[in-house]
Amino acid sequence: MTTQKESWRGCRSYLTFRRSLSLLVPVAFLAGLFAPSTFDSPQGAARGLTDQALVTSTIGPDNHVAPQQSVRKLDAVADESTLREFELEIARSPVVGGAPVSSGEMPWMTSLLIKTPTGFSQCGGSLIAPLWVLTAAHCVDDALLVRTITGRITYPTSIDDPDFVIADKLYINDGYDPKSFGVFDVALVQLSQPSPAPPLYLANSGDSRLYTEGTQATVAGWGLIAEDGSSSDILLAGDMPIQSVADCISADPEFDPAFNLCAGYRSGKALQPVGSCSGDSGGPLLVPSGDMRTRVQVGIVSYGFGSCTSLNKPGYYMRVAALYEWVDDVVGGLPASPTDPPLAFEPVGPERVIDTRLSGGALTAGSTLTVPVGSQYAGKSISVNLTTTAAVAGGYATLYECDRSRPATSSLNYRVNQAIANGVITKVSAEGTVCVYVSESTQVILDVSGVFPTESDLKEMWRPR
Repeated sequence: MTTQKESWRGCRSYLTFRRSLSLLVPVAFLAGLFAPSTFDSPQGAARGLTDQALVTSTIGPDNHVAPQQSVRKLDAVADESTLREFELEIARSPVVGGAPVSSGEMPWMTSLLIKTPTGFSQCGGSLIAPLWVLTAAHCVDDALLVRTITGRITYPTSIDDPDFVIADKLYINDGYDPKSFGVFDVALVQLSQPSPAPPLYLANSGDSRLYTEGTQATVAGWGLIAEDGSSSDILLAGDMPIQSVADCISADPEFDPAFNLCAGYRSGKALQPVGSCSGDSGGPLLVPSGDMRTRVQVGIVSYGFGSCTSLNKPGYYMRVAALYEWVDDVVGGLPASPTDPPLAFEPVGPERVIDTRLSGGALTAGSTLTVPVGSQYAGKSISVNLTTTAAVAGGYATLYECDRSRPATSSLNYRVNQAIANGVITKVSAEGTVCVYVSESTQVILDVSGVFPTESDLKEMWRPR
């Protein structure tokens, strides 16, 4: 029997409470199989929706005509019978071969419950900004009502669940063709109220190194845990490798590497399949970012062969980087990615900046020496080795920023005719100098061993004796 290529949207028939759990297998049942297309015109105008509006975007992937996007305002309120049907149709599909996700591990993960002209369906999505959820176009191209829950690992069982947020508008890329697979299969759901959950960062054109062939990627969802299997009440996630372009094309000759990715284990490489399944459509494919973002979304669950990823056929995903500019344009600017923090400490040298044994001689009792340490350290905090030697009497030395009054603290206590060293951190003046005060006559040696960020604000930790 020939395995058919299918979108992986989990579908439900009216008044049937079917649970489906996906084991991380791309799950988006072919949209045209279950519901008529709402995009009959080239511009993507929708039927059966109120307050329709069409806007255009000039943003698109490089070397391609920038498609428009259709915007539809969804019904904010449904009648009681619709709500009850919706409640009865809350069915799920999980990731194939996946493991339960810990609470708080994926706070941006979103479940979409979708009312269509012919029934109800379920998809995944990712919160990418407080008011925006990224998902697959085939999940919502015929949506009449969409409810979302973000940041929860348990699947809702009641329409009265207080965590539900109503979707206000849908933005579907007009390059999307419901009769094809993996062609601009992307949509944005605008929420009626902002989510407090942290967003998931999207891979951009500079992140291609993060998901080369063989990279372990993670997919998550509530879809089927096996083909013709049941659904999970808990969010599942599973890891599998990104496949090469050649392998993706071998399984699907229509695969377009400019806009798609595929992932999954091949026969002989794993005992069981791991990947997306029916009901996981629209959910994220993730890889480690190696920076402060922690993880980035590189794909959107789109389609596969059969209802789940298998060892013979991988799952297929929209390539997020190819859609980044369109998403950024519709959202009005994605949240800025966090930057790596400055180094807490940068070792240098050690650089000797003063040795009074070689120049100037011993400091007299109660005197202060201004030491130039270098303009490169101006306004920063430095770590130094402060050494005293050949003291004529016991005393103490204080190292401090010359721009400020001398603090009544001791950086080092010394004794007669002994060499005493201590590590000290001090702020450098705007002129690139530090000051050394000695209570009794002694020789002073100062070596710079490291520098801290400009933002460092050192505070006194103790008062003088």
